[in-house]
Order: sequence, then C-alpha cells, then structure tokens
Amino acid sequence: MEKWSMQSNFGNTIQSFTKSTKKQAGSWNSMRIPEITKLIKESLSAKPGITGPWQVSGRNEIPWNQRVAIDADYAKRRSILYDIYIILKTPFAMISKW
Repeated sequence: MEKWSMQSNFGNTIQSFTKSTKKQAGSWNSMRIPEITKLIKESLSAKPGITGPWQVSGRNEIPWNQRVAIDADYAKRRSILYDIYIILKTPFAMISKW
C-alpha cells in the first residue's frame, strides 16, 4: 500500500509542476520571439548573483516573460545603488514568503 501512496505523491508533484509550467508557457506566448530573444540576451549580459530584481519583486507570481524583462532592465541599469536596494530588500522578500 505504501508504494502506491508514494507514487501518487510523486504523480501529484509532477502534475502540479506541469500546471505551473503551462501557466508560464501561456505568458511566453504573449511576447514575440524576436522581442523575448533580445531580452534574454540583455539579461544574460549581467553576471548572475545570489539575488536579483525579480526575486524581490514577487518571484513565482511574476510570469516568465515579465521576469526576463525585469532581468534585462537590471542588466541595462548596472547601478551600485540599485544593487544595494536589491540586497536590502532581499531579507524582507524572503520573510514575506513564509
């Protein structure tokens, strides 16, 4: 009996992941490929760090295309004051999710 319950829990996890992926895929369709490709290239021009603007702006509530746009905007700004703002906002964003 226990074997089946583990499989159903695993199945439920996979199913919930698939649903969230479909939601994000729906948001992907709202942008054109050239637009999103440009934003992806801009966002990849910045070195990754331990936090970022989309992590402190809503994390999983933000659709994927908006997340890429936020990261691209961050890569364009490259400001020490904006970095300090994000670092200061990170603990509050982490605590508010609990």
